[in-house]
Amino acid sequence: MEENRYVIIGVSQFGQLLVIAYTDRGEKVRIISARKATRQEKRLHEEGS
Repeated sequence: MEENRYVIIGVSQFGQLLVIAYTDRGEKVRIISARKATRQEKRLHEEGS
């Protein structure tokens, strides 16, 4: 089964910057991984905002 995977960066309800990898399975979204953003990812996010 081939599926598209996506990575997003966002802020949690606690104010932490997170990196989330997920796949969309029709009516369901499956989270593959979630972790705190690295320093480099934080910098890139701030520069792009």
